[in-house]
Amino acid sequence: MNIMVTGSAGFIGAHLSHTLRERGDHVIEVDLKTGLDFNPSGKNGDTIRDLLHNCQQVYHTAWLMPIAFCESNPTLAAQVAA
Repeated sequence: MNIMVTGSAGFIGAHLSHTLRERGDHVIEVDLKTGLDFNPSGKNGDTIRDLLHNCQQVYHTAWLMPIAFCESNPTLAAQVAA
């Protein structure tokens, strides 16, 4: 099964991605740290939309931390949380 995991470099996303791969699933990792931002209207929007069409499931574990960063970048924080 093709499964997208957002926030795949984070604690939860990394463990989830690993578990899904062990189960035999194909994992599409989306994370700011890997250079693929989950923002359908952003610079990777076309890529994200194409990838989503091939996925049977999506686990959205992306979030921005720390809170101070979110407070100073509210638009980005809202886009990631949506």
